[in-house]
Amino acid sequence: MKKIEASASKLYIDVQRIDEGIGNLNKRVSEIVQYLSDKKEVLDFISDRASFEDIEQELNNLLIIDADLDLSRAEREIYDRLRSTEAIFTNFGKLENKLNELKQKLTQYNLLEVR
Repeated sequence: MKKIEASASKLYIDVQRIDEGIGNLNKRVSEIVQYLSDKKEVLDFISDRASFEDIEQELNNLLIIDADLDLSRAEREIYDRLRSTEAIFTNFGKLENKLNELKQKLTQYNLLEVR
């Protein structure tokens, strides 16, 4: 009986970790989508390659997890995707900083009209 209880407890803990990972992934995807909708300069810069809707769809695709994965593979997949979203968010922040630096330089040399 104790072996069954231990297995059930481990399964419950594994499922809780996966649920927490999915929650974190969902939160991060929402934060990236909100960031892009708030940061017009970044979105304008990348919109030559992809529309906001395309980017949002790709980010939402990260939330779809293959149902055929076992628990440990599902957990690894979720955390790999979470790391990817962290990198995306970080890179968007770096892009925003670079665009601001470029805007400052252009404004400094009167090459850009400030609105």
